Amino acid sequence: MPRRRHHDRTRLPLALTLAAGALLGRPVHAADEAAPETVASLQSLTAADLRAATVGFRLQTHAVQLCKHQTNLPGWVVQDASQYREDFRVAAEQLYHLDEGPAISALVPDGPAEAAGLKVGDVLQSVNDKALEQQETLESKAVTTGYTRLIDTLDDAFAAGPVDLGILRDGRPMSVRVAGARGCASDIQVDISSSFNADADGKTIGVSLAMLRYADTDDGLAFIMGHELSHDILGHAEMLDSEHVKRGLLRSVGKNRTRILDTEQQADYLGIYLAASAGYDLDAVDRFWRRYTHDHGLGILGDGTHLGDQRRIRFIAAAIAEVKAMRTQGLPLVPDYPRFLARFRASTASIEGRV
Repeated sequence: MPRRRHHDRTRLPLALTLAAGALLGRPVHAADEAAPETVASLQSLTAADLRAATVGFRLQTHAVQLCKHQTNLPGWVVQDASQYREDFRVAAEQLYHLDEGPAISALVPDGPAEAAGLKVGDVLQSVNDKALEQQETLESKAVTTGYTRLIDTLDDAFAAGPVDLGILRDGRPMSVRVAGARGCASDIQVDISSSFNADADGKTIGVSLAMLRYADTDDGLAFIMGHELSHDILGHAEMLDSEHVKRGLLRSVGKNRTRILDTEQQADYLGIYLAASAGYDLDAVDRFWRRYTHDHGLGILGDGTHLGDQRRIRFIAAAIAEVKAMRTQGLPLVPDYPRFLARFRASTASIEGRV
């Protein structure tokens, strides 16, 4: 599978940067006390991490029967000091003890890690009696490599079964066993970006901070993340790579456009089922998508790799209607994309023929 990409947090969006503006003009040293504005900005970012992790955990555990690649999910957010630029690193060390090693910055409520007794600020020292190496600092220019290695180590351990963690809490060493909950093996990541975007690369689901904040309810966020999880479940990244489909500047040309469009429709369809199976409100999903299309739709600027704005609204509404009908009939929520697509195309042709 494609390797995951974990971004460092050396650059924050405008709103967070302005909040920390007092620190930007001078060097900051580990002995300094972080400014209250910087601490507040970091806490806001951590809240975004927790929200994405919580929605992702719920989707992944409810969709596990659809996933070829499964693992045991701890339900946490782990950070390392190497991800942060110097001024925010001071705040991260102050809040989460990252100066002592990688540490837990957030816990999914009632998730396996919290149930096992782990707490925010617990420093991870060993995994199954094997010491974790201190990750590279920002100055080493190996931030992504270091943090990726940390996450790889943790993911591999949880995939194999219950994990015995050696932690440091308030200077005291402790041991905690975390079993994890069975779920789809995709990592969740909040990307520090002002773009309204979300993506998936086969292993990692990324959602931008701007998109996360725009989704004013978890129902809307669940559809966005469910769409990306669907790409991973269906193996779209590997499939498009094997077919040599270009996803850069040439994505809208010929076969590239057709194949990408098909994967996007599949992800919209399955994403509705994932949100429904996890108990999210599909009426709220519909309202969110109509609002998003009004505010951020591409209109005539679309490149053909996604359905046009109004057609995509109808597509998603039709998928929601199918799920509701299955519930009314007491049927299990089993997606059947070819059947749905045939019905949607027939109904759309009828509608467009009357316009």
